[in-house]
Order: sequence, then C-alpha cells, then structure tokens
Amino acid sequence: MDIVTEAGRSSVERIELQLVADDATLAVVWPDVERWLLRAPKYWQDHFAIEDIRKFVKDGKAQLWVEFDEGGPHIAAITEVIEYPKKRALKVLWVGGSDVKRAFQSLGYIEIWARRSKCETVEILGRPAWLRLLKPFDYREKAVYLEMDISSLWEM
Repeated sequence: MDIVTEAGRSSVERIELQLVADDATLAVVWPDVERWLLRAPKYWQDHFAIEDIRKFVKDGKAQLWVEFDEGGPHIAAITEVIEYPKKRALKVLWVGGSDVKRAFQSLGYIEIWARRSKCETVEILGRPAWLRLLKPFDYREKAVYLEMDISSLWEM
C-alpha cells in the first residue's frame, strides 16, 4: 500500500490517504467501499455493476484511495488515469464515505500522485454541490456533462 506523505490540505490535522495497491488490502477495505457505493448507485450503475468496479480496481485500471481512522476506513475515492491525445489526466470517478467534505481535503494527495504519474490535470465528474465544496481548492467548472438515454430509439 502506497502512502502519500506530503502535507495535506488541512492545516489543523494531518490526513493520510492511502492508495490500495494489493489484493489483501483490497479485500479488507472493499466491504466498506461497496457499502458506500451502494448508498448512491445512480451515479455509477448505468455504467458499471458493483463487481465491475471492484475488478476495475483489482486489475489496476482504476485506483482506490482510502483514508483510515481508528475505526477503520472512513472515506474512499476511485480514480482512473486517462490518456488523451494531447495530455494525460486523472479522473476522479467516485468519492464517498462517512465524511465526504473531509474527502475533498484529501484530494491534495491524489493530485500529488497524479503529478508524479505524469498527469497534467485532475478531472472530477460529480454532483452539482461538489462545485461549491471544491471551489476553495481551485477546482473550476469547465463544462456541463449531459446525457440522453437512446436505448429505446429505433431506426426507421
């Protein structure tokens, strides 16, 4: 398990966000992560089954970040490195846990890891309220994500 040790965003307390990099740790933290994911399935279930998310992480196609307190895992994030033709970016796919506001304070660790991984930007696709929560951390709205279900359309 990698631990990013630079100072976090909080000036009051040290936050240690850990990158889950082995199967044994994934097995330990997954029940909590799955429980948090299942609280808000509308944000991922159109694209993934819960088993797909775990496999995505296990196979190294996504990164699982977890912060622990004395009671065990209490926040988590899932990210994915995206290779665009002109740049490399880290996309935050999901953030959850017992204190999501605190999770955003931990993004500094993910940003450092992304920079070390040669990413130029961090992208976050999230709820509208996240814009307000992330503004103090220099995140800005760049676009609006729209989606239309066309599965019931048929050709003439």
